[in-house]
Amino acid sequence: MDLGSITVGTIIVAICIVPFVIMAINKKKKENKMLQALNHIATAQNHTISDYEFCGDFVIGRDKELNAIFFYKESNGQAQSSSVDLSTIKNCQTVKAHRNVKSGGEQLTITERVALAFTPSNATEREVSFTLYDVDNMQLNGELQLADSWSTLINKKLQIAS
Repeated sequence: MDLGSITVGTIIVAICIVPFVIMAINKKKKENKMLQALNHIATAQNHTISDYEFCGDFVIGRDKELNAIFFYKESNGQAQSSSVDLSTIKNCQTVKAHRNVKSGGEQLTITERVALAFTPSNATEREVSFTLYDVDNMQLNGELQLADSWSTLINKKLQIAS
């Protein structure tokens, strides 16, 4: 091979790889920014995040020692955050809202909303909910599995504590 072919091949490979590298860097920056925000929320309440998980435009985390769950979501340029003290919670469940639609003679089920709902021990307090997915904002991408796994994890923790 001559030097010209090697140069052209190298340039073509670089052109193909650079967009993926840029996307990975941007994703990492976004995750770091969301994790910093989650840590800020926890620190303001004298907690530290020990476990966390990213999915799309949100991060959910917990403080194992002090039994608290924290949530931070950035959607359409707006940030929302929330936290739950598990000592005041009776149970946690995954909430899935569906809608049936007919398309081409077939019945399709569309998931419109996925959330984690925390039922308080005290009946006078209102339920806290973290909306993980909303049909208006994005495409469903692992939120169902994440909601189920965190719900299971939280309920195990609640059973041990009671």
